[in-house]
Amino acid sequence: MTTQDSIDLLDIALVGFAKRMGAPNKLAHGLVKARRSVVHVGDVMRRRRQGAALLENSNWGTFIDQASGYRTFNPNTFPMASAAVAASLRIFESKGGIEGLTRGKKPFFTNILDAHDVEEHPELLDLILSPEIVESVTGYFGTLPRLKCMGVFVSAANDSTESSQLFHVDNDDFRQIKCFINLVETGPGQGPFTFLPAQSTATALSALGHSWGFGRFSDEEVASVTNMSESIALTGGMGSGAFVDTSRCLHYGSRARQGYRLVLMFNFMPFPDLKMNKGMFDMPGMPLFRIPASRYECDPLRRTLLGVS
Repeated sequence: MTTQDSIDLLDIALVGFAKRMGAPNKLAHGLVKARRSVVHVGDVMRRRRQGAALLENSNWGTFIDQASGYRTFNPNTFPMASAAVAASLRIFESKGGIEGLTRGKKPFFTNILDAHDVEEHPELLDLILSPEIVESVTGYFGTLPRLKCMGVFVSAANDSTESSQLFHVDNDDFRQIKCFINLVETGPGQGPFTFLPAQSTATALSALGHSWGFGRFSDEEVASVTNMSESIALTGGMGSGAFVDTSRCLHYGSRARQGYRLVLMFNFMPFPDLKMNKGMFDMPGMPLFRIPASRYECDPLRRTLLGVS
């Protein structure tokens, strides 16, 4: 058993004890968050100072709306986006496109990106770790984040509605930012990422009698407590997309009934986050968690963003 495994078991036990004592789910996980923050208090304070310094002269600190928990953007918003989109498409084509797809744990949402691809295509991290994106996420969190994972994801045509194809919120932390960038023209039939803003989500979860981090919901359940016209589908052309706090916004994706969807997705988390070790680091088709940092030997900021000491 690794040290991380033992830490996760301690936190799981802490959550279990708190629930047995009648604590709500969010409070139970808040105890884990507090424990991890105390253990890493030096890193927590350092990241806050670095985040504040980064935002002093930034025009991006308020780009992601705090109240709604999201911000959409067009293909021209970020200067390095077009190069990252082109690199992602080259990776997709080099692996045989949709015909060469080997599906993983989630056959409807499969990552084809590996560490070698990241090293061979520096345009990806040039975008993801660019000042515009880092400052946007830092402004939303109020602290320098960590890039938790990334991937080039394919949603092949399917007829399923299960798992993450159902409405849910992610429970890796109380806040997180996932960015989805369309790599092909994406219409309603290709399973676009679809979400409700944070305010609508809070209302819906309260009406459904569910607190943070619980369960999956059918469209009918969500529609019974909120106006579905408030939902936002990330349709659009190459390079269009959004930042979404998937811990605060009910969402689903990959209901691709026609053709396929192809997206570049990356996930920023506050530090320390609540993610428990689920053994997914090396599972085929899952996000890339072990992101190469060799390019940044002399770049302390980006090493911190990648979680490398």
